[in-house]
Amino acid sequence: MALVLTHNVWAPDWRLIITLIGWVTIVRALISIFQPQWIVAAGTAILEHRGAFVGAAVFNLIIGLVLSYFGYAA
Repeated sequence: MALVLTHNVWAPDWRLIITLIGWVTIVRALISIFQPQWIVAAGTAILEHRGAFVGAAVFNLIIGLVLSYFGYAA
């Protein structure tokens, strides 16, 4: 919630990534509170398919590298 309140920037540049992470986190938290069985089902599906786990790890690594570049180098 703090991320959305302090960084709700809808500009078409790299800062949009941070805003989207905040909103996705809020949606995931609401799902965890009101529909926890969906989170359990999603976790089970990810654990059953190694490719989904590796894909999510690669996606998170790329997002981290992009944000590190723009946060420190640019």
